[in-house]
Amino acid sequence: MNVNDILKELKRLANPDIVKLKGAKFGIVANDSLGIYQKDLKVLANTLDQNNELALQLFDTGIYEARILCSKLLKPESITEEFMEKCVVTFENWEICDSFCMGSFVRCDYALPKAIKVAHQMLKMKTKSANWIAKDALRELEKSDVNILDYPREKYRNG
Repeated sequence: MNVNDILKELKRLANPDIVKLKGAKFGIVANDSLGIYQKDLKVLANTLDQNNELALQLFDTGIYEARILCSKLLKPESITEEFMEKCVVTFENWEICDSFCMGSFVRCDYALPKAIKVAHQMLKMKTKSANWIAKDALRELEKSDVNILDYPREKYRNG
């Protein structure tokens, strides 16, 4: 499948009612959203091989669900810091952030340095919640010998 075939499939799966529902029920609001559930994107992703070239083409479409699909097709070992930065500035909500961060970024070589950098940036924010999250994350990393590749799965499994 090429990028045009995938875009046709995404448009076939599109449902404007899901766009509204995700916004109202989960606070997921995104530009250029077609209205496709994560479970349906996973099914589509499972029919495709990991393919960075295709993933990057999907990301560059600007279509929200194509970007989420990109996160599922990336090979973590080939993610560059530049690509991470390109992605992060486009994250509009928690769903796409989680999809990239827990799906691809956490498995790449830059995960720990980037996490620490972001946590330190959050410490400078004026909100209590950002400060609390950053302090908690840094405290957890400092007090344990946990492998950053296992950290999110272990944290959610035991938490």
